[in-house]
Parts: sequence; C-alpha cells; structure tokens
Amino acid sequence: MLMGAESDLLGGDAGDVKYPEPGKKVRLRIINASGGTAYRVALGGHKLTITHTDGFPVQQQEVDALLVGMGERYDVLVTHGDGVFPRVALAEGKNAGGLQLGHQARRST
Repeated sequence: MLMGAESDLLGGDAGDVKYPEPGKKVRLRIINASGGTAYRVALGGHKLTITHTDGFPVQQQEVDALLVGMGERYDVLVTHGDGVFPRVALAEGKNAGGLQLGHQARRST
C-alpha cells in the first residue's frame, strides 16, 4: 500500500478488466514473492507453455503445472479456453492451498 493511499491498488483503480476470447493465446508472468513456500500452479484444462524463467528465454516446454520456488518467475503462454476452469496455487509441503474458479465472461457489445 502506498503512503496516503485509500486502496491497495496503485492509483486506487483496478483499471479495465481484459477478458481474452476463447482460443486466444495469452502470456502470463507467474511470480512467487513468498519467502518460505514453493507453490504448484495450474490452470485446469489448460497447458502452460514455458517460454522464460527468471527473465531468460528457455527451450519451450509444455506442462500441466509449474512448481514455482521462492523468488522464481516464469513466463508462460496459455491458449485461453471457454467456460469455467480452476486456477490453482497449492503450497508444497504445507497444509494450505488456494483455488479460484475462472470464468470466461461473455459480454454483449
């Protein structure tokens, strides 16, 4: 939070929400800012194509999930699916985890 801010968001505004169309490829940067926990990250029903680790290009590899250690960063490409799918970040070796349902919102224009 910035000093004097009324929100945890930079500038106090979340900005516009972008919804990729099903079938569109998106790039995600996954960062583990934790100091003591590795996380297994997955997007249910989606393959992750690793393109970079810690900012350096790597030979592309397609995986179902990533094990992201403390301070690690991964850039991945994902072809966005349709409908509802789980976004998972499970704490490795701990009795904790996280699950969020993602939904491809359809908007009329």
